[in-house]
Amino acid sequence: MFWQVTNDTTFWLAVKVIFSLLIFLFARAAMPRFRYDQLNRLGWRIFLPISLSFILFYGGVSAVFDLLPQDPFYTVDNRVLL
Repeated sequence: MFWQVTNDTTFWLAVKVIFSLLIFLFARAAMPRFRYDQLNRLGWRIFLPISLSFILFYGGVSAVFDLLPQDPFYTVDNRVLL
């Protein structure tokens, strides 16, 4: 049978689960723990300007290389779908 569970498959499943848990444990222990005010400052001062600059960059690249859609609405049989 295809889905037959043996002691060998149970052993390898346990090894993989333990390995994955150890990886997550070591990654969490190695990463710094930020306070709420630090996360808030990080989001407003770093992540927001970076994300807005990416939006502007990709919008500019799309406009320069004419990658924007020609029709702002998707039309089927001359009916406008919003």
